[in-house]
Amino acid sequence: MRGQGKPAAVQAAVLLCTVLLLAGVCFTAWLRSAAYYRACPDSVSGSRGAASVSGKYGSCGFPAGTHKNPKIFLIGFSGLDWSAVNRQRTPNIWKYLGTGAGANLVVKTEGETTCPDGGWLSLNTGARTLGAGGTGGVCAPLPNDGRISGWKTLADVNSRTGYDPKFGRLNDIFARKNMRVAAIGGGARLAAADSRGNFSGTFIPTDTPSAGGTVSEAGLKTALRQLKNEQAVIVDLGALRAREAKLGTYSPSGSPLRSAFIPPDTADSSLLAQVRELDRRIGRTLAEIPRGSAVLMFSVAEADTKSARPQFFAMRTAEGKQGTAHTNSTRQTGVVQLTDILPTVSELLGGEKLSGVNGAPVRVHPRYAPPARQTEILRGDLRRALAVRSCVGIFYISFAVLSILGSAFAGLCLYRGRSRRALAIFLPGVAALPAASFLVNLFPWWNCTAPVEMFFFSVFFLSLLLGILSFAARSPLPVACLGFAVPGIDALFGSGLHFSSVLGDQPQSGGRFYGLSNVPFAVFGVSAVMLAGYGLYLLRKNNASVFTRGLFCATFLALCLFVDGSPQVGADFGGPPTLTVAFLLLFFIHWGKKLNLFSVLSFAACALAVMFLTSFPDWLRPVQMQSHLGKFFGSVLAGNALPVILRKARFVFEMPLIAWIALAAGLCVIAFAWWKNRERLHRILSEDTGQIAAGTLPRETVQAGLAVFALLFSAAAINDSGITIVFFGLIYAIPLWGMPLLRGISPRHAPGGKTVTEKK
Repeated sequence: MRGQGKPAAVQAAVLLCTVLLLAGVCFTAWLRSAAYYRACPDSVSGSRGAASVSGKYGSCGFPAGTHKNPKIFLIGFSGLDWSAVNRQRTPNIWKYLGTGAGANLVVKTEGETTCPDGGWLSLNTGARTLGAGGTGGVCAPLPNDGRISGWKTLADVNSRTGYDPKFGRLNDIFARKNMRVAAIGGGARLAAADSRGNFSGTFIPTDTPSAGGTVSEAGLKTALRQLKNEQAVIVDLGALRAREAKLGTYSPSGSPLRSAFIPPDTADSSLLAQVRELDRRIGRTLAEIPRGSAVLMFSVAEADTKSARPQFFAMRTAEGKQGTAHTNSTRQTGVVQLTDILPTVSELLGGEKLSGVNGAPVRVHPRYAPPARQTEILRGDLRRALAVRSCVGIFYISFAVLSILGSAFAGLCLYRGRSRRALAIFLPGVAALPAASFLVNLFPWWNCTAPVEMFFFSVFFLSLLLGILSFAARSPLPVACLGFAVPGIDALFGSGLHFSSVLGDQPQSGGRFYGLSNVPFAVFGVSAVMLAGYGLYLLRKNNASVFTRGLFCATFLALCLFVDGSPQVGADFGGPPTLTVAFLLLFFIHWGKKLNLFSVLSFAACALAVMFLTSFPDWLRPVQMQSHLGKFFGSVLAGNALPVILRKARFVFEMPLIAWIALAAGLCVIAFAWWKNRERLHRILSEDTGQIAAGTLPRETVQAGLAVFALLFSAAAINDSGITIVFFGLIYAIPLWGMPLLRGISPRHAPGGKTVTEKK
């Protein structure tokens, strides 16, 4: 009776855990949605806006009065970030912050850095737009007359980027509201132009820019007084440029590879002098703006062409709502994008919700912070982003080299039948590096005197502890659990650790601000499949039924899909179908079924169904609430998805040659090892080989390894930069599988059972 009761108890426990897990997932989703609706009640009321919300402030921080066509001023410049803002150097900006909300502004377009004309054109289109210089090392001077030359060239340059910018969208917003618009300066002229490059409003050219790209204060004062009766005014206060990056002259271009190793240069004295002059012009501009006007102030580009840096952004609504700016396009308080400014203008003017725009309206977080505290927080976010960026290259190389060397020594030990205790600690320690790189962000290491050294010391020390823990547990399960739980829980709570991490996309790169980017997804997916394999082994060991095992796989898959693919959390388009294929393959092999054409087509159909089920609900939500998942689904329905697909495919072929060589070499080694041990692996797949505690390799673990290959290569086929998923997925997975293999070898014994002496 005891033997019969044990499997029944296991199945009951699995069913109970399934119910509790699904209930927890649903409750988490409800909490996240309820919190968002409470903060953004206009998401429920649709286009009725803040007028339908009771209380002083509605629309997630926009005062109700801002939907009555107030005067709006867009004050732009370039080259200013939060590191240069303080009470002494920028007193006028400091005073302005006391009545507004600030944030770090991501100005990423196509290249590593953005030129001023590209930044102003991105404001014109609401999409990432290149300037006349493209991604080269020359930033073109801004036009200073009523005529914009080379407009057709601009359209041709941007037609090849894949972002498909529609020129004249900002002009269309003002035209639909019948507003009189004025532009001061060349950048403002670019932003206000219509689809043909024309501008029918009032244009006032600035005085000739100086060597630093600044404009005179006297001309600005005269121009503003002439425009007091205009309803919308766009002002270009000049381009702050580093000594070696003057407009119209060649300067060395930055690259993602260079910026991943070299910290950005600190601002030189000439740039700080330009900041003081810019603050004086800002003070003059603010003094001429009528009370009750909405004011957006922003820097559209970096001060040089070498290093990407988040820029300055601040906004003040008509009633002066104080706080910190945030937007649904980043879901990170204090981080907005340049493409968010156009939908913000439309929202402030009470316009319709824009479709086909990547950005989202900027809102004011209800929690108020004084200027000193707000500046400290935003400057800390900037320091973190810049410090992490300089650690990326060293971390990736260290991770790859340590994994390859450790795997090579492990293969040698397996071949000779020798077990090395140090290697059994080293392998899980290497596999723990991704989770450790997330966990160190729990404390502000970037504020240390030597942030790079502190980061690597903390990461390697924590990885060593995790390797020792895994060795003591005689299993890679602790590392796999961390590889699954750390990115997953972080995504559920807003991706605070992933945001600006060495494995994620730093803010200045303009990639993923929430959910899982390519490399964290590889770690998350590989860990999930391995844990599922161990779970199936334990269930089979306890004589659980096939239905219970299938329910376990389905529940685990549902949890992974929610974390990676739900609009509230990950909003990933390419991850859910690949996870579906991997889990289906794992259970199919575990069930003892043979693969054929029908089963492969069934896997593909299920993957497409999952893509639809995760994208379609997001597309049904209001435009201002849609993630990039729903927007991409909408572009597919509209037939406009081809440029996006081609742009993502181009990223795959632009990978460095060394990455392709390393990947090809790794695949050859894996194929050779598989061929040499095919009979043994076939036996493992069909027979039970022992207990996990004994350090041997259960057949479900090998089956999980096959599912990992399916996961990585299917993800590479449908994701941009998908080769990175394969490469880093493998260098993470191989140490995980190598550790139990080493623990399964008896000292001084060969795989065939003979001792080393007997072989000789």
